[in-house]
Amino acid sequence: MNELLGIAQRFMIDGQAVEAKPLGNGHLHKTYLLTAKQGSAQNHYVLQEVNTLVFKDPDALMENIHRVTTHLAAKLPPAEVRRRTMAFIRTRDGGLYLKDEQGKCWRLCWYVQGSYTVEVPKTTRQIYQSARAFGDFLKNLADLDGPPLKETIPDFHNGVKRYQRLTEAIQKDKVGRVKEARPEADLILNNANIFEKMAEWIWTGALPLRNTHNDTKVNNVLFDKATDEAICVIDLDTVMPGVAAYDFGDQVRTTVSESEEDQTDLSGIAVQMDRFEAIAKGYLDGAAGMLTDIEIESLMLGAKMFPLIMATRFLTDFFEGDWYFSTHRPGHNLDRCRTQLTLFESICRNEKQMAAVLGK
Repeated sequence: MNELLGIAQRFMIDGQAVEAKPLGNGHLHKTYLLTAKQGSAQNHYVLQEVNTLVFKDPDALMENIHRVTTHLAAKLPPAEVRRRTMAFIRTRDGGLYLKDEQGKCWRLCWYVQGSYTVEVPKTTRQIYQSARAFGDFLKNLADLDGPPLKETIPDFHNGVKRYQRLTEAIQKDKVGRVKEARPEADLILNNANIFEKMAEWIWTGALPLRNTHNDTKVNNVLFDKATDEAICVIDLDTVMPGVAAYDFGDQVRTTVSESEEDQTDLSGIAVQMDRFEAIAKGYLDGAAGMLTDIEIESLMLGAKMFPLIMATRFLTDFFEGDWYFSTHRPGHNLDRCRTQLTLFESICRNEKQMAAVLGK
């Protein structure tokens, strides 16, 4: 606690930091809700230790985030800035983040009062609202000035390279786990053409590169407690050049079935068409006509690709010894892989019906 409060005081906060407690359940960073007292008032912030094993260039990371949040804030009334976009606070010497004496990197932003997140949305309204927020996010960053955003994780959604990494992990089998997941590995290997098709569309320029969020889980949207409206897109670490199908595909992956990402009962994991319709309508309403015909065509490919690419990543981590994703039980990453593959198979079975919804 004392270390966290000391770190907080090195940022330009209002008041004296008095409490820090864990916040959220993210895979990568350590996140805390910070309280600072200013007279009789209390101010709340989000203090985060950045995972520099994953984000190896914190300067590039925070420069991206600064550009994005500054651009979004300029489109908002001043009173709405701390509510409608992440508002980061500089260190007392003007830095975008703090590197402490142990080499840890810290950042601080305002906590959005009166907001909540959901892990698995329960209503189509929540789904529509979150999808619209990500479509709106894409539209609002279309006119971002300056050079392209930097790749904070190179090849993050490069399915071909993720597939190659998996094949290498299978060959090395350094922790002796391949025999436990041979059917799952074979299913991924047999559908690698999906990765190749997306790569072909990108490499040929058929799909334009845009400023995409690249991690469009519903829990990366803040909802208003009073109205259930989506008010703010968060977790901007992976905002970088990408294609619309990435953001749409990850929304489908995380919301089209009312299931947890790591549940062990696979029987209820299936496409629910009312949820898919809410995703499609929300995202296209948010993007407001900016997508080309081939981009809209690619959305269905993204819907198939994202459960497959996440299954690939979870299985690769399982084969490599669970070093990347946080795990809480033996076989956790294998469980995650199986949920993704079950969803992938359901999407393949429902592909024609889903494509018809997009066609409308």
